[in-house]
Amino acid sequence: MRIFVWFVFMLSLMASSMTIMDLVNGIEYVGWEQLFIIIPFSLSIGSFGYLFQGKWFEKMNQKQKIILAIFIPIIILFFTLMIASVVGLGDPFNWGNTFYVWLIFLIIICIFEYKLFADKKKDKEFREGQDNEKT
Repeated sequence: MRIFVWFVFMLSLMASSMTIMDLVNGIEYVGWEQLFIIIPFSLSIGSFGYLFQGKWFEKMNQKQKIILAIFIPIIILFFTLMIASVVGLGDPFNWGNTFYVWLIFLIIICIFEYKLFADKKKDKEFREGQDNEKT
């Protein structure tokens, strides 16, 4: 199931970037065509929330987390290069046109790494300590 959600997430990111490129180039969506704008973004947000809910990462040992922390950003980097190449009209490092693609990439990687290596025990103890101080 996770692989399917990753696949949907990557496809929706590509569709979202192409939609943004169409909007930047002046193509207008009217009527039912507005779904082309709504569907990719909602799929991206929904699959992102499902993938990074954290329960999956708790079952992994430290070596698995390190391998995942190296390979997932590299895979997402290749997708980002493809998306940035489309948006930048052949030049993925044309910062004027592709800055938002790279910004989204960095945000996704930061959230992924944080969720992967967050110490759940310390977070739980910290929250319980704050609750005890309020009462």
